[in-house]
Amino acid sequence: QHENAMATYLRDQLEANTPLEITQPTQANAVFCKMPQKIVKPLRKKYFFYVWDEKTFEVRLMTSFDTRKEDIDDFVQEIQNECQKESL
Repeated sequence: QHENAMATYLRDQLEANTPLEITQPTQANAVFCKMPQKIVKPLRKKYFFYVWDEKTFEVRLMTSFDTRKEDIDDFVQEIQNECQKESL
């Protein structure tokens, strides 16, 4: 249950604080969204996630039993920083 709650929190934070487009309903511990190609590489230096679709840069973000809100907040902040660098 914790990982599912954290996925919902992640989705809510992404929707409220980033320009990323959520592409799938969040039904478990995964969040799918389109991420600008320019920010994928810098983010993957600090965070592990899959590029689910190389053509659209839809990514799969997973939460787990040990995901903390602070982890999500830090990740969202990094997305904001990278988007600002790229003027997105």
